[in-house]
Amino acid sequence: MLPATAWKGSIGSARLTLNFPNVTTLEQIVAYDPPNPEFDGQSLTWRLTGKEPAANPALTILRPSVWDDLNVKRRATLQNPNDANGRAAFGNLLRQLASLDSPRRDSFYMQAIAELETAVRLDPNQRAARQALGALYESRAGPASGPRQAAYVQLAVVQWEALAPADATARKQLAEDYFYLGLDAQTRGAFADALTYYDKASARAPGGVGPLFKPEYAAAQRRALNLAWARALLEQDDAAAAIPKARAALGDKFMAAFNPPLFYVTRAQVTTTAQARALSFTLMPLGASDELQNAVSGVVASLRAAGADANMAADGANIVLSLEITFENRAARDAALAALAQTLPDRAEWALVRAALSPSQIEWSESDEFFTRATSYREAVDLSPACAEFTAAVNEISKNLTPLASASANDDEAQLKRALFRFAQRGWQSALSFSRVTYRAGAEEARVDACAARTLAWSSSTWRPERVGWVVAVIELGGIGILAARWLSRRRHGDGVTR
Repeated sequence: MLPATAWKGSIGSARLTLNFPNVTTLEQIVAYDPPNPEFDGQSLTWRLTGKEPAANPALTILRPSVWDDLNVKRRATLQNPNDANGRAAFGNLLRQLASLDSPRRDSFYMQAIAELETAVRLDPNQRAARQALGALYESRAGPASGPRQAAYVQLAVVQWEALAPADATARKQLAEDYFYLGLDAQTRGAFADALTYYDKASARAPGGVGPLFKPEYAAAQRRALNLAWARALLEQDDAAAAIPKARAALGDKFMAAFNPPLFYVTRAQVTTTAQARALSFTLMPLGASDELQNAVSGVVASLRAAGADANMAADGANIVLSLEITFENRAARDAALAALAQTLPDRAEWALVRAALSPSQIEWSESDEFFTRATSYREAVDLSPACAEFTAAVNEISKNLTPLASASANDDEAQLKRALFRFAQRGWQSALSFSRVTYRAGAEEARVDACAARTLAWSSSTWRPERVGWVVAVIELGGIGILAARWLSRRRHGDGVTR
């Protein structure tokens, strides 16, 4: 390109004229100032409203060699529109013109995009066109240090991906672009996309590359991602997904202090008969449901090994644990219940189940009268040990929450810890609120709260149907005998009268 000062001109009283006989079309002129001149094929003329122009005249013209090269390549594409190489050469020249700051920059850019995209469509393996497209999109995206326009980065990535298998430079550029896209996705709260981009960046350049994607910065950014992601998942009540993210961000040492219950009991029922005791517990998972299933599956196996008929079933999102033991006498019953209680995991969330399996006293007696059977049931229920364990867990979490009360809202680590402790606190509070046991014996039923100690005592009397039936049969037979005797008596009497 040549500046306007290379050409001779003249200034009249109301006009400015620049003459350049080698320029035959306005398209060869890239820029001019002031705006709105008149062009007659050999000169530009500005009509002035004053005696002097408002600014010094400026004119940028394509060098004759560049202009000739542009025309040659344009004619080549018109003559052979399906020539991918010709399209690539023309598009690459337009890209170079688009890199210069001028009023026609956007026009050159759009023309370059059209030619290069056409070249790639005609020949997907046209490397020169893909390299030019990638470079063009990178320049439009903005500086590598940011801020950048993610849409253009995405367009560049498409080209680098096609070149990456055989081009180390393309792989490095991909790593840098993927890392930037990860930053952009994380800022928008698209955490899964951000993780995918970070993984792709690491796969392309494990050691990092560029001004942004450095190993230490990448590690810090991944941690920031897990902090934000875990907190968002907790806000969505998805603790199962949040806990692994929190562990990745905060480490195992902190997570050891974070002690939410695996579940809490929403419904518990104990049914006692003369020679059997059946228990059923509905467990609501707080974390991953598969984790609870695995835990209950292990408990079922242990209960069966201890002699109980134990089973696990799904009830929507909940898990139902049921077991039954049979026994011949009181001693066998008490021994079986004690053995079953010992098989449960030594964790606080099992405290209510353990308390239901460990009654301090059960008395069951039956006596038979001639017509009735009398049943007497008495049980001393004490669920306060479960209450004590749940309360201790709540108090421990409250102590951990106290130092975080004044944490800055911008302290992502502190805010995640606070959210985790609050989640655990709600879990133990739910264990306290919902945990209660319903006891049944015969036709009687009573509910005992988790913090309560209560003695249940019921008695009932039922008819013995075999004895009652026998009496009824005797009465019926006696009635039949009386009727038969009367009938015979009347028949004899009638026979005597007839004779």
